[in-house]
Amino acid sequence: MISKAKRLVDDSQRAVPDNAIAALIANTKRARRKLSILQVAEWIEVAQDHLGSIEAVSQRIGISAEMLREFMSVGKLCPSVKKLVANREVDSLDVVYRLSMLRPSEQVAVAREVVAGAVTSNDVRFVASLRKRAPELDIQEVLDRVKKSRNVKQYITQFVIPSGTKLADLRERFAQLLGDENIVGLEAGCGTGTLVLSAEGMGRLREAARSKGRTKRVLVDYVVKGTR
Repeated sequence: MISKAKRLVDDSQRAVPDNAIAALIANTKRARRKLSILQVAEWIEVAQDHLGSIEAVSQRIGISAEMLREFMSVGKLCPSVKKLVANREVDSLDVVYRLSMLRPSEQVAVAREVVAGAVTSNDVRFVASLRKRAPELDIQEVLDRVKKSRNVKQYITQFVIPSGTKLADLRERFAQLLGDENIVGLEAGCGTGTLVLSAEGMGRLREAARSKGRTKRVLVDYVVKGTR
């Protein structure tokens, strides 16, 4: 995976696991990274080689295995997009993770829009979600629809996802409460979920919370846990 790309970590350094741990702690626990996502992914490989698994690396540095896997998703990018990541023209972990869900030609089209400043990280999230729901659409049509939807008011809420919870089960629970047509998107990453609702969906969530004597946040947590 990453090994097929140009190595950005010196081979002599790769033999020293402490260097990998230090690099990962310095570049995953701070808002600003000194290394590119591709370099961080290589250090994860080094640490994984020595510790045996992503989970072991996660425990060693105190970062979720889900986040480490998102860094490793850079290995699924096509060479031209991977080069943009190496040059830090594309430097958002969320963008890289969402791009990895697309086909190579689609990755290039969306990455160009990111570099040009035409789409945001949030837009890329919606592109990946819409692409999954409508695989028959051309990627440019997907991009156009996402751009046009900016004028449509949508509401985003995030929550912690309990271990072992299936996204399909979560969507079914929210659909029962709010109506499936009012769920614009539901995605998971780094142990957290992101629910995107239409204005009607938010209205229903607000009303349901009021009728149950709870805040919207508490009601969402109850739904996620399956105890509403």
